[in-house]
Amino acid sequence: MTSVSQYQTWVHQRSSAGQSLVLPDGCRDVIVFHGGPDQCRVILTELDFTPRQVWHGSDVSMTGYRLRPGTTVPETALRAIKECSADAAQILEVEQSDGGSIDAVIAALSNTAETICSVVKNSGVSARTLQRQFRKLGLPAPEYWRLLGRARRAAQLLAQTPCLSQIAADCGYSDQAHMTREFKRWFGKAPAQLRQDQDAMNALAQPALGNWTGEQISIR
Repeated sequence: MTSVSQYQTWVHQRSSAGQSLVLPDGCRDVIVFHGGPDQCRVILTELDFTPRQVWHGSDVSMTGYRLRPGTTVPETALRAIKECSADAAQILEVEQSDGGSIDAVIAALSNTAETICSVVKNSGVSARTLQRQFRKLGLPAPEYWRLLGRARRAAQLLAQTPCLSQIAADCGYSDQAHMTREFKRWFGKAPAQLRQDQDAMNALAQPALGNWTGEQISIR
């Protein structure tokens, strides 16, 4: 992935049909499909709450623009990209919506050291007001960002820390069993199983919620 101010760019190409694993990451992607029956198609992905498999046709290439966690783009930008996909980067720089203070709140919620109460206190608004702000922007409730961010940060530690109980403690889970339940919810696998799944670990290393400025890798 190539670091850009408001999004990360990735490219994926397939010569044969197949499936790809998509894990919840707190990000929407603008994806431009080239080839196939539609020739050029542009979509804005939704936020995922569970892992899913995505089917890809043969001889299709995709250029994706992963938006910052919690942000989106207007329909006008998607139409402009479809008309001239070569200008997608410039269009997104101009038209991507600004999350403003919500960006900072989402980043705080994904920090394993934070709680809803501490984030609310630091944001200077009530919990109810914060809930309304998220709903107004069409975003999942703050608890979504807290739980997903914690699970993603814990999953990223699998490659560094062999002791699962230590990861659970460091990330604020009540015990290892609690962490295992959350991993199965978000990633479909227990921590030990996820650690052995290199494709999933690669996906978790890509910039997303809890790791927006982390290691950058290409999707091919």
